[in-house]
Amino acid sequence: MPRRAPYIVRWSALAQQYEIAGTTGLLPPADLVPGEASWFTWLESITSFAFYSPSGANCTVRKEVIQGSGSYWYAYRSLQQRTVKRYLGRTMDLSLTHLEKIAERFVLLVKPAPDAPSPDTETIEPVLPPSSGKPLAPLLESKLRPPRLSQLLVARPRLHQHLDAWQAYKLTLITAPAGFGKTTLVNSWLKKQPDAPATAWVSLDTGDNDPIRFWRYLLTACQAWSHPANQHALDLLLSQAPPSLQPIPLEMVLTVFLNQLTRQNQHHLLILEDYHVLTEPRIHASFNFLLAHLPETLHIMLITRQEPPFALVRLRANGETNELQASELRFTHEEMVAFLERTLPVALSSEILERLEGQLDGWAAGLRLLSLSLQGKHTTEQIERVLATFRGSQPPIRNYFVGEVLEAQTTEIQDFLLRTSILTRLSPALCEAVTGRVDSADLLETIEQANLFLEALDCSDGWYRYHGLFAEAMQHEARKQLGETAMQQLYQTASHWFSEHGMLTEAVEAVFQLGDYEQAASLIEKHVEALRFLDTREHHTLRHWFERLPQDILHQHPLLCFSYAVSLLFGRDPQNPEEPLPPRFEELLHVAELSWQATSNLSGSGKIQAIRGLVHFQQGKREEALAYTTQALEWLAADETIWRSMSLMVMGLEGLQQGQIKQVRSIFEQISALWTSAGNREARDGIAILLGILCLEQGDLQQAAYHYRQQLTQLDLTNQQPMAASAHLGLAYIYYEWNRLEEARQQLQEGLRLIELFTNIPQDILATMTELLHALLQHGQGETVLALEQLKTRLKCAQNTSPDNPFYFYMYHEALSWIVRLSLLLGDQQAAQEWIIELTHQHNHALTMPITHLLDAPADATASDTLQTEDISSLYTNKQVPMILQEGKSLLEARLYLAQGQAETALELLSKLLPTAHEAGRGRHTLQIRLLLAQAYQARKQTAESRDVLLLALKQAYAGGYQRLILDEGDQLFLLLRDLLPELPRQPLRSYVQALLRSFVQQRRKVTVTPIISTIYEPLSRREQKVLRLLIAGHSNPEIARELSVSVNTVRTQIQSIYRKLQVNNRQAASEVARELQLL
Repeated sequence: MPRRAPYIVRWSALAQQYEIAGTTGLLPPADLVPGEASWFTWLESITSFAFYSPSGANCTVRKEVIQGSGSYWYAYRSLQQRTVKRYLGRTMDLSLTHLEKIAERFVLLVKPAPDAPSPDTETIEPVLPPSSGKPLAPLLESKLRPPRLSQLLVARPRLHQHLDAWQAYKLTLITAPAGFGKTTLVNSWLKKQPDAPATAWVSLDTGDNDPIRFWRYLLTACQAWSHPANQHALDLLLSQAPPSLQPIPLEMVLTVFLNQLTRQNQHHLLILEDYHVLTEPRIHASFNFLLAHLPETLHIMLITRQEPPFALVRLRANGETNELQASELRFTHEEMVAFLERTLPVALSSEILERLEGQLDGWAAGLRLLSLSLQGKHTTEQIERVLATFRGSQPPIRNYFVGEVLEAQTTEIQDFLLRTSILTRLSPALCEAVTGRVDSADLLETIEQANLFLEALDCSDGWYRYHGLFAEAMQHEARKQLGETAMQQLYQTASHWFSEHGMLTEAVEAVFQLGDYEQAASLIEKHVEALRFLDTREHHTLRHWFERLPQDILHQHPLLCFSYAVSLLFGRDPQNPEEPLPPRFEELLHVAELSWQATSNLSGSGKIQAIRGLVHFQQGKREEALAYTTQALEWLAADETIWRSMSLMVMGLEGLQQGQIKQVRSIFEQISALWTSAGNREARDGIAILLGILCLEQGDLQQAAYHYRQQLTQLDLTNQQPMAASAHLGLAYIYYEWNRLEEARQQLQEGLRLIELFTNIPQDILATMTELLHALLQHGQGETVLALEQLKTRLKCAQNTSPDNPFYFYMYHEALSWIVRLSLLLGDQQAAQEWIIELTHQHNHALTMPITHLLDAPADATASDTLQTEDISSLYTNKQVPMILQEGKSLLEARLYLAQGQAETALELLSKLLPTAHEAGRGRHTLQIRLLLAQAYQARKQTAESRDVLLLALKQAYAGGYQRLILDEGDQLFLLLRDLLPELPRQPLRSYVQALLRSFVQQRRKVTVTPIISTIYEPLSRREQKVLRLLIAGHSNPEIARELSVSVNTVRTQIQSIYRKLQVNNRQAASEVARELQLL
C-alpha cells in the first residue's frame, strides 16, 4: 500500500468549491469536476486519494479488490497511534456528501475522557473546525497569474540564460525603471522553460501595503504548488491571536511556511512583480526574515523599479543574489533592429537607427510606443516625420499617449479608454457597468489585439489591466475631456459594482476617489461589521481609510471611531510595544462612548471599557485596569468572544501577578471555553499551555498532565512546535516530580528536538528551561554536584541576555532557586546565603537584572552575616515582582534558617506564609511550606506539631503523586517519615510512605556505598539477619526453626520484628528491601 496518495481532493475556501491536485507529479484531467459524471469515470481509473472537507475533516480513500466481488472503496484515518477503517461502498457511492459524512465520523471518534486522567492516560478532545469560517475580503485571482504575452516578442537569449541559473541563488533581483521589459522578460523566460519550475506569481499594487493582505496573497499564490501544508500557514495568518497579548507575529507564520518547504525536495520559485509599490516597513522587515531563512528549495525573484529597502549586503557578499539591472535590460542595437523589423513595413537607415538608439537608450516601452506611432506609416518620409517629434522624457511621452495613440483610435475606442482608465483591473462585466456598453468584452479584446497597452491577465475569467503609465495619461485626459462630473459618476458606478460583488475594499477606494466621504464611511462601517474588524488583522489599511475621512463625518459613526482607536492600538509596531498611543486614541474612544451611551448600546460601551482596561494594564495602572475590565464584562454581550476574553485576560494576568492561582485558573478556564466555542483553535491551544502551568503551581499534577497531553494529541506538530515543545517540557517536569526519570528524559529530548526546528522564540528562555530540567534529572540520578555546576554555566551563557521578558525572569528565578537548594543539600550554607542575598537585590530592582556578577557566589564580606527577618518582609512591598516569586524566595530563606539552626526564625516565617499560600491556591508552595514546618517543629522538639503538619503534607502530596518534591528535601525529612510510619494506617498512605523511603534509599545508593540502614531503618540483630537470609531463600518457618534450633513461635516473633524494622508486611517486600540495602 503506498504511503502517500497520488491525488488530493480538497475544499478551496478561495474558490468555494472542491479542487483536485496531484502530489507525485500526476495531474488530473483538465475537465474533471468533483461530483459530476467525469468524477466517477476518473475514480474508476485511480486507486487512492486524500480527502479534505470544508470543516477540515480528512481521511485517505483507497480502492480494494475483493476476490470474486469486485472493487470497493474504504476510508482510513490514523487515530491515537492506530489506523481506523470505514467502508465507503462502490465507485458510484462516492458522492462528495458521502465523503464528508465519513470524514466527520472520524472526528467524532476522537473524544476527551470525562474524568481527569491518570499519569499514564492519554486523552483526545474533539477536533475543532478551522477558525476561518467568518467572511474574508476576496482575493483577485488575476493578481496570482502572469500577464498574457504579446506576440511581438524579441528573442533575448542572453537574458534568459542569466535567469536559467535561478536555482543557484536565493534571490534573483530584476531592477530597472518603468518600461524596461522586466515583467515581459520573466514571463517569456517562464514560457520557454522545457521543464516548467514550480512557480508562484504575485502581481503587487499599492493596495498590498497592508502586511496581512500582502502575505495572504503570497501564501495563497504558493498553494499553486499543490502542497496542503501551505494552507496551514495561511490559516495561521488569518487566525485571531488573543488581542490582550499581541497579534501572531508574521515571523511565526513564515516559520511555519518555511518549515514545510524545508521538507520538500522539489525547488520552488516565488515571483513578485512590482515590489516597488510596497512602502510599509513591516512588510520589508518580514520579507527580510523570509530571505534570511530561505530553505534550499525556495528561491525568490523580485521585479521592481528600485532596489528594495532590506539588507542585501550579506546576500551579495555570500554570492546568493542573481541580479539584472537597467544596463543589462536595455535593448541592444541588434535587439532593437529585430523588434523594428517585425513591426515596420520598411527598413530604417543606419543613420535613423543610430539616432533612435540615442533617443530611446534601449528603453523597451519607448520602442513599443514608437512602433504604435508608426502604424499606418508606409514610407521613409512618414516615418522620419514621426521620429522628428518623438521624445523619451516623461511629459512628451504622456502627450504622445494622447496625441499619437488615443487620437488615432475610433471615437468609441477613445471613449472606452478614457472611461475605463480609472480601473486598476478590468473585466467585461465591470467595464459594461462603468461605460454602459454591452460589447465591453469585444472592445477589450480589440484593444488588446491592437497592443494599446492593455494586458490580458492569464486567467480564464477575462480580467485585464492597463500599463501604468498609459492609465495615468488616460486619467489625466479623461478629466479634461469628460469633466469632473462625469469622472465622479464613473467612480460612483464602479463603487456600486464593487459593493454588489462583495469587493468592499475596491468599493471604498473608488468612493474615496469620488470624494463622497459619507458613502465612504458607510462602506467602511459595512466592511468592519462584515469582517468583525479584528478578524482581518489589517489595521494598516483601516487606519489609512480613517485618516482620509473628515473629522465631522468620522464622529457621526461611533463604530468607526472605536475601530480607528483599536487600529491605533493594535496597529503599532510589534517590535516596539511600548510605543505611546497618540492623543487621538482617547479622543476617539470618548466620541464613540458618548454616542453609544446616548443610544443605550451597552455592548458597545463594554468594548470601550475592555480596550481601556487593556491599555491601563499595559501602562501598569492595574487598579484602573481591573475596574474597567469588570465593567466591560457586565456590559458585553455573551457572543463578544474577543472583547470578553480580552477583559478576562487582563483580570487573569493581574491575578497571576498577585499569586491568586485558584482564581486565575478559573478565569483562564473561562477564556478557554470562549475560544473553544468560537472555534479558535490557536488561541485555545495557547491558553491550554498556560492552564497546565497554573495546575502545576496549584499542585494538581494530574490535571496539568491532562492539559499537556491534550495539546499533543491536537496540535499539528509540524506547524506548532512552540506549543508542542512547551507541552513536552511541562510533561518532563511532571514526570520528574513523579520520580519517573526515564520518561522525564524522553519528554525533555522530544521537546529539544522540536525546539531545534523552531527558532523564532527566545532561545535563552528555552535554554534556561531545558538546562534546568536536565540539571534536575542529573540531581535525581545522584549527580548533584554536576547539576549545580550546569546551572551556574547556564547563567554564565545568559549573561548578555536582556531580562525584560517576565517569563525569562520566572525561569531565571527557578534556576537560581535550585542553585540555592542544591547548595544546601551539599552542605554549602555560605554559598546558598550569598545567592539568596543576590536574589533579594534582583527582586528589589524588579526586572532589571544584570547577571554577570551572578556567575559565582558574591564575595561581599557583609553577605556572610545571617539574614535578618526584615530583609524578608521588605519584599512584600515590591509590587513589580510576582507574589509567587516573592514567596518562593521566602521559602529559600526558610531553608537557610533551618540549615543554620535558626528553627524559631524559620517557624515564624513559614507560619506567616502558610495561610496566604493555601487560601490563594498556591498548592506547590503550600506543600513545601508544610514540609519545612514539619522540620522546623521537630528541630524545636515539638514532635506532635511536626507530625500533624507532616501528615497534612503527605495527604496533599499523595493526592498529586508527588515524590521528588519530598525526596529533594533530604535526610532530615526522611527521618521524620521513618518515625511517622508506625503511626500510619495500613493503606494507602502507609504504602505511599514506604515507597518514598525505598526511593530515598535507592537515591542514596547512587552517590554512596556507606550503609544507611541505621539512619532510615532500625538495625537488625545478628539472629534476625540469619532468619532473614533463610526467609528470603524460601525456607518455611518450621525449616528455619530446625536450622537455628529454636521453636517455631520464636521464628514467628523474629520474622514479625524483621517486618517491623524493614517497614514491610510480607516476604517479597522484605526481600526487595534487603537487596536494596545490600543486606544479603
